[in-house]
Amino acid sequence: MRKVLLLLIAATLALVFFAPQALASTDRVQVFVEGEELSFDIDPVIKDGVTLVEFRGIFEKLDMSVGWNNETRTVTGESDDTEIELTLGNDFATVNGSTETLGVPAQTMDGRTLVPLRFISESSGADVFWDNENRTITIEKPSSYNSNKTGDVSGTITWQYNDYVGTRGDVNADVYLIPSNFDYEGVNETELSLFAMGIQSAEVDGLHLTTVNGNGEYQLNNIPIGEYVLVVSSENTTRDLTQPVSDYVENTVNSLLGNEVYSEFELFNLKRDKHTIEIIEVQEDRTIDYSHDFGYTFI
Repeated sequence: MRKVLLLLIAATLALVFFAPQALASTDRVQVFVEGEELSFDIDPVIKDGVTLVEFRGIFEKLDMSVGWNNETRTVTGESDDTEIELTLGNDFATVNGSTETLGVPAQTMDGRTLVPLRFISESSGADVFWDNENRTITIEKPSSYNSNKTGDVSGTITWQYNDYVGTRGDVNADVYLIPSNFDYEGVNETELSLFAMGIQSAEVDGLHLTTVNGNGEYQLNNIPIGEYVLVVSSENTTRDLTQPVSDYVENTVNSLLGNEVYSEFELFNLKRDKHTIEIIEVQEDRTIDYSHDFGYTFI
């Protein structure tokens, strides 16, 4: 009887001392940025419904330089177009000079400076998602293609009809514009296939397609600034079919569209037709001119 009593006491003590630890581990909040979990010296803390994390880790993961003013006890994070400033214990912060109210101020804990995660992330342009069941926060960084800042791309696409007629507009040639960091994963494959086939009604965010008009001209307006791969596929000239598509063209486009869709893109735009590819930088309020003459058709 005494042994049974001792076992019951031991079991009770185990529940008292170890159960809280198990519960604490399940309460841990995980933070992911672009699919990669962030590691902090101290775990994220939820205070008054606001998740606080170490300032340096979140700022740097959002591609922001970090600053600290010990005299004013102020934290700053800065990127090309965003500057965030928080003072410890202050219910207000500034974003690009504008004052914003914080639900919970920046503060210190165990010698670490903590800042409100959602406020920092959304102020940088990122999207924040909370999974209550798994106690997980997912952050998706803003695209480097700033839709608030745009530029234009235009040009003239021509070919050589014959020695007598000379240069003519390459009417109906296709002009593709693809962000150089485009990620085909998660994109509707049907729409992406239609884009690869030159169907202008295809709806894929970030991709742009137009055709050359009767004067040999094309125009792509209000393109978010950033780096793009521009591909032009001729309508009126064919290439030497005994020669393979260049490795550079294949590798560049394949990496953006994926194997299956690239095969369709190659069939409709590269195998038979003359084509050209160029890396361009769309700049704010500027028109980038890209023109090309395909010369004579092979056949």
